[in-house]
Amino acid sequence: MFEAKQYVSNRNISLKAVTWNVCNSPPPSDIPLTSLFLPITDISVLALQEADPYTSLSSSQATLKAWEDAVLLSINQLHSQVNNGHTDSANDDENNDDKEDEGYSMIASNQLLGLHVLVFAKDSLTRQISDLKLSTTGTGLFGLWGNKGAAVIQFILGADTSQITAHEPQLTPQKSGIRITIIDCHLAAGESEKMNQRRRWELSQIHSGCKIPGPLASFAQTSDLLFDRSEFVQDDKVENPTNNIELSNDPILKVIKEGGISSSDEALATINSSQNATDSVSTPISTASATDEPFSAFSEKLSELTSPLSSPSSPSQVSMEYNDIIFLLGDLNYRTRQNPENSTDIILSSDIETLLTHDRLIQERFDGNILCGFVEGKINFLPTYKYLPTSVSDFDPARSPSYTDRIFHSVVINDNASGKTVVCTESNNLVRQTTYKSHMEYTNSDHKPVSANFILSVPLIDMPKRKEYIDNMLKKLSHSENASRPVVIVDPVDISVEDAVVLAPRSTKFVIKNANTGLAQWEILKAPGFGLQNYDFIEVSPVKGSILPNGSEKITVTCKFPIGFKEESITETLILHLKESHDHFITVNFKKLPTFIGVPLDELARIPHGIRNGFDSEMRVVNNIPREIWSLVDFLWSTLDQLEADTGEIKPGIVLMDNLFTRDSDAKLVIKIRDWLDTGMDWDSGLLETNSLILPSVASQLVLLLKNLPQPIIKIKSQTRVSPIDIMEAFGKQPLTLMEELSPIEANTLVYLLSFLRKTVMSHIIQLKTIGKVFSDCLIEKIPAEKSDIFGRIKRAKERLITNLVMNI
Repeated sequence: MFEAKQYVSNRNISLKAVTWNVCNSPPPSDIPLTSLFLPITDISVLALQEADPYTSLSSSQATLKAWEDAVLLSINQLHSQVNNGHTDSANDDENNDDKEDEGYSMIASNQLLGLHVLVFAKDSLTRQISDLKLSTTGTGLFGLWGNKGAAVIQFILGADTSQITAHEPQLTPQKSGIRITIIDCHLAAGESEKMNQRRRWELSQIHSGCKIPGPLASFAQTSDLLFDRSEFVQDDKVENPTNNIELSNDPILKVIKEGGISSSDEALATINSSQNATDSVSTPISTASATDEPFSAFSEKLSELTSPLSSPSSPSQVSMEYNDIIFLLGDLNYRTRQNPENSTDIILSSDIETLLTHDRLIQERFDGNILCGFVEGKINFLPTYKYLPTSVSDFDPARSPSYTDRIFHSVVINDNASGKTVVCTESNNLVRQTTYKSHMEYTNSDHKPVSANFILSVPLIDMPKRKEYIDNMLKKLSHSENASRPVVIVDPVDISVEDAVVLAPRSTKFVIKNANTGLAQWEILKAPGFGLQNYDFIEVSPVKGSILPNGSEKITVTCKFPIGFKEESITETLILHLKESHDHFITVNFKKLPTFIGVPLDELARIPHGIRNGFDSEMRVVNNIPREIWSLVDFLWSTLDQLEADTGEIKPGIVLMDNLFTRDSDAKLVIKIRDWLDTGMDWDSGLLETNSLILPSVASQLVLLLKNLPQPIIKIKSQTRVSPIDIMEAFGKQPLTLMEELSPIEANTLVYLLSFLRKTVMSHIIQLKTIGKVFSDCLIEKIPAEKSDIFGRIKRAKERLITNLVMNI
């Protein structure tokens, strides 16, 4: 049976959630966004409200794109600082083995007019994220408009959604992972009881409209609430209607002020009787665990509001295949039940705890009306609304400072056996909140941003272990098939080739032997997940056939590494499929030997005796001209000198070997030449003297080496108002200007090459124009404008430069 636990283990993943009502402003230019996302986390969430100046009617993609780009830039800058040791990471997982050089990407964004929620993740996590879903619910004017409501992003983190083989249902992976739900909310403003009910209704609409796991609000029937649409508050710019409330008459605060929260029936009756009749459908939180404790510990008492509870039934529209972590954040628009003067006095005395006793959201949760099962971190910061424009700490004197911007989280455990959903908070090991703070330094809005850091315990997939496990499982399954089916013996099943080289075919074989009395029909499958389709330089021959009883078939696997292939070795798993029998699996590993092809000129100069013998122990420059280039040119030069001597005087107009660098070469001899250069061995003079294709074979390797230098010797630096053609014309007229821009190794190599090429031209061996055509692409870097140069002006300018250099240096 396929068991994901073999390659899935719990890892700590850090997540930062930020909410900010930016009041229709673009990203701030006076202060960077980096402080919002410190310390850097594996996943970053930004929930914006009023992110668009056109939020009432339509949206501006330019404004939203500016926020996306600014946040991604800030996160990647922080990541770079972490790698350089200049700042800290929030991930406390000691087993974190992610590559240091990876960056961050935006994995999802969602928008509902001015609501804009963004999720960024470390690149190593992107393969662990699947089943991305986006949804929105508008709750504004007429209960539909998007100026209020929620934008939701949901995804599975760590789930194994791969399908191994379509014809092996027993290999369907077990699902693992956590479903993450991000809810960016902007609720209605207003302090009347009807607007309180309105916000409850909005949360219930968001819950049903966006298919959120677990309850958000406690309305059983939204049809019981009939709103007068004329009373809907669409603009937050209204006076606070709670200034005249007599707080001494509030029964909840009366119980709080008298010294504690009592579990007696009398106290509960006092609280419940004060609620509006429309609240009667709420499901109150149990107070069985409450004791007569002083209200000085009120913030601790709040955690009991989210003690584990079971919902009546799981939402039918929500899949129960995963456990859920839900983050709800945004401008929830709940205010403090205080007039501005009293609130300011409390703030000046730094008595945040007392101010929170007047927080309407806390009271709503205390009454069991909203966010049952959600947890909020302890608030130790000043209210986040409403500040004067461009002010760091000055509140609007006409408004009661309020905690409108909040971040909550919840965990929903789905029990597949019972079909029930359990909402749990403090008693779970899936999420741990580490910070909860505001960011006072940002002044481009009348709201301050709020952030929270979390550590999530997530079952993540170890990709190499997963591949190893699947390979081993498939091999075991192949041996357990019905023995009565056709039987073959494969030898060997694990093959390792240690001496493959670039551009040279390297073959290995395995044998299929028919050990049964019937005909064995077979084929090699190029199945998804086993790499054959990924490496077009690996060939298998033959790929299908039939084997008579006691007969055998040799299968050849050939690898020809291309130039520039980065990996030192590759491993392929081949599937030998037998008709009416089980499959066999053969692994073939090809290891690539080092070669001079594709190595930078500066590094070639530090190789004393062939690259396979390694670099100089102190990485010193040991050759002013790389040994490989010198050997190839020296052989051609000396051989052509001898050819000239044997030929005698050449008549005008006769060219001996104009196709020296373009004619066909001897493939076997070419491999030998590369092997001599890679190993530092002396060339086999006997072999060279007997092969008529020795000159074009050596010439082809010189061209190959020069064409595959990572940086060509001659670089045309782009200049303002000066075209590449003009630059090359100037170099051709004043070669010394070009030489001054080269490194000593480049200059020595270029002079040596040009001297040899001038010799071939002066000796009537090759035409000058042929030299220009062959070596313009070898020695001069590719110019971007060359692709669109349909008339070939740049190509001709490159050829002229080479011919000028050949004749003038």
